[in-house]
Amino acid sequence: MKNVGRKIYHAFGGIILLGVYIIAGRRLAFVLFAILLAGILLFDFARMRIPAFGLWAQAKLSSLLRPGEEGKISGSPSYVLGIALALYFFDLPVASAAVLFLAFGDVAASIVGESWGRTKFLGKSLEGTAAFVGAGMLAGMAAGAIGYSPSLPVLAAGAVVAAAAEALTPKSLNDNLTIPLLSGLAMTFVGGVF
Repeated sequence: MKNVGRKIYHAFGGIILLGVYIIAGRRLAFVLFAILLAGILLFDFARMRIPAFGLWAQAKLSSLLRPGEEGKISGSPSYVLGIALALYFFDLPVASAAVLFLAFGDVAASIVGESWGRTKFLGKSLEGTAAFVGAGMLAGMAAGAIGYSPSLPVLAAGAVVAAAAEALTPKSLNDNLTIPLLSGLAMTFVGGVF
């Protein structure tokens, strides 16, 4: 399995940021998210502008940085921003599910797609996309056990849209933004209809 550290960071980062929001409260959480986002951006700019620091970061953090991110901003700012925007715009059950889709569905799609993905579609594998939906549903249902998840039909719609966002987001965008926002919109719409 490639980039194990990145996959662990991706999964637990979502849980931690969601936990900060629930425990610290909305106002303090957004202050903390802003500080975290500024710190990550500062780190990325330093990595890109100071060659010695960039080489050090690539050597020490290679399991967290995606190949090709050496000379550009990493996916981390989009990850924090996507989670923060989901928590800002959507009610907590919908936002929680959207965050968990990003945290676990995206990782499941990557693991299954890399290991067993055979049926290619638009540059992704159908196996990975199915794993995304399954893992997203499981994570959302687990959140529902503690009262932070929408109803099952709403959750299913969100998981499918999140998986589609992961598969169809163009390279010019980052799916760390599109997954939570589009799935949150879908769940809000479906929840309003039903």
